[in-house]
Formats: sequence, C-alpha cells, structure tokens
Amino acid sequence: MLALHTHLGFGLGAHGMHSLVVGGGVVGLVALLTPRLLAQPVSSSDPHERRGPARPAPPRPVLAPGVAQQVWLPLAVVSSGAAAGVHAAVAPDHFREALVFGAFFTVCALLQLLWAGAVAVHVSRPLLLAGVVGNLAVVALWLVTRTLGLPFGLLPEPEAVGPWDVACAAWEIAVAVAAVALLRRPLPARLGDWRHWHALLPAYVAGSAVLLLALGSSGAGA
Repeated sequence: MLALHTHLGFGLGAHGMHSLVVGGGVVGLVALLTPRLLAQPVSSSDPHERRGPARPAPPRPVLAPGVAQQVWLPLAVVSSGAAAGVHAAVAPDHFREALVFGAFFTVCALLQLLWAGAVAVHVSRPLLLAGVVGNLAVVALWLVTRTLGLPFGLLPEPEAVGPWDVACAAWEIAVAVAAVALLRRPLPARLGDWRHWHALLPAYVAGSAVLLLALGSSGAGA
C-alpha cells in the first residue's frame, strides 16, 4: 500500500511538472514574441524649450547582431524548451510503467527547462558544454532503448519508435548543434530581442509549439 501511495504521489508530481513546463513555456513564448514597447519621447517642462525648434537627436551607433545572436542562441533556447515539453508530457505515462522511468523523464524535463532559462539570461561556455553533453547523452540512451533495450530487466526488448521520441530527439540534436556552433564563436551576453533573430526563427518557435500541441492532442505515445 505504501508503494502504491508513493507511486501515485510521483504520478501527481509528474502531472504537476507537466503543467509547470507547459505554463513556463507559454510565458516564455509570450516574453520572446511580444515586441517591446517603444520609448516615447519625453517632453520638456520648460515652455521656452517647447516653443523652440525641435532638434533631431544624434544618431546612436547600432551594432548589428551576429549569427550567434540571430540564429544559434535562439535555436538552442527554443529547442531545449520544446524537448522539455516532450519529457514533461510523457512522464506521467512512464510513471505508470515504472517509477525509475517516470523520475528520469521528470528530471530531464526540469533540467532542460532550467538550462534554456539559464542560457537565455547568461551565456557561458560551461553551460553550453553541459547542454552538448547532456542532450547527446539522452539521444544516445534513446537509441539504445530503440535498438537493444536496457539491462537489469529494465527494458528487456527494444521499444518501438514513436512520434514523441523522434520529435524530442530532433530538438535535442538541434540544441547540441547550436551549442557547438556557439562555442566556436564569440559568445553573446544573453538572448537578444526576437526582432533581431533570423527571419525563420519565429516560424520555428511557432512550428515547435504547434507540433507539441498536435502530439498532445493525438495522444501519441513516446
């Protein structure tokens, strides 16, 4: 009975993690895709200045964002968030299979979401290396489960390949590729304004969100 209550408790925790990841993803997408309000010119309180001719403000130098800021960093952040969404969505089903499976998917979802938030705020080489190693390790483990199974009776037979895990593996590979590309360039300080991204990146964000919704509504298993 205690084991049953523990199993149900972890299952409820997985559902809570799923809601947290989905809610955090929605908030993140809104923050990324909502244009910043344009600053309004401040009128002077001096009536003499108001009557005088308007002086054009001197142009400020604008540094064009490089490919790291335009392509690779947003690609890494969005892909990691999408992969986290997959792991959170399938965690409750895996809790019903085995506690260790559900816990693994829940931890993966949390780490991928935290990584996306951390690298969006402050880019560092150790963080990028962790993203490469972690995501490639998860992809390698996925390939093992689909070709050989797992030892110690965890997964005696290989599992079938499903749409959830294919999408998740693709997003994780995208994270690793983007992180490697960033490591080969001068690092941007943080994720920039989405209006400076490559023109295809907003479509990638929208497509990732639509794919997650489609997979969730279809009920396709991992």
